[in-house]
Amino acid sequence: YDVESYIQLYNCLGFLMQVEVEYIHKVIWNAKKPVMTIKAMAAGRTSPFVGLTFSFSTIREKDMVTVGCFTPHEAVEDVEIGLAAIERRPPVLEGRASPNKTSIMK
Repeated sequence: YDVESYIQLYNCLGFLMQVEVEYIHKVIWNAKKPVMTIKAMAAGRTSPFVGLTFSFSTIREKDMVTVGCFTPHEAVEDVEIGLAAIERRPPVLEGRASPNKTSIMK
């Protein structure tokens, strides 16, 4: 079949991936067409900051990262994190509701 892009599981934890992250990284970089990556946050096993920053920092410019969101606020946060990774800057985010949050994290 003549396809215009590929879909590939890709995340920093290797979650659900059949082979090592390093091998899939090589596959993505050698793909002849754009690659749409899925499960960047390893089904909630890593934070959006870690998962999206890893994905956008290790794929090519023509590749894509997909995310699933429950609320519009999550979508806004994920877009900001993704753009920050692409633009190589820190994301501008409100404080997160995390059980590990301390007074340092505002």
